Amino acid sequence: MMNINEAEVKGFGYWEDKGRFQSDYDRLYDTYVPNSGKSTDMPFGEALRCVSNIAHDWYNNGWGNNMSYEFDFLDSSISNKLSKLGKNVLTSLQDLWDTEIGPSFLDKSDPYWDDDEEAYENFYVGDFTSKERVQINKWLNFLIDDIILAMLKDNK
Repeated sequence: MMNINEAEVKGFGYWEDKGRFQSDYDRLYDTYVPNSGKSTDMPFGEALRCVSNIAHDWYNNGWGNNMSYEFDFLDSSISNKLSKLGKNVLTSLQDLWDTEIGPSFLDKSDPYWDDDEEAYENFYVGDFTSKERVQINKWLNFLIDDIILAMLKDNK
């Protein structure tokens, strides 16, 4: 599995429980995100669940799981409630997913499907430079911030 260098995530907030709005994130997550399944709070609770899943899978698996639903939900259900920059960040992350990662779930000749752990790891880790991984970390944290602000604005 992907191991992100500690220096690449240091100070990157939610991964270290030190997000810009960490106490709000914790409260909202505990209130609106169920232990399993989709949130019944639409669209915000489900958006927080989706962005948290995307971040969790990035940090723990290098996006080794299919995140198509999560990206599609955020794009179709909450993008109009994000700031202009938040929409741009979501678009950038989704474009990255759609062009670099998502197609591997459809192509069975892709190294993702290889039983060889090294091939799997090299595919995901090797595709991103350290600078790109830092940028993805920043985007994910900004997107979480923006969703939290939208939820607070909606009196959550």
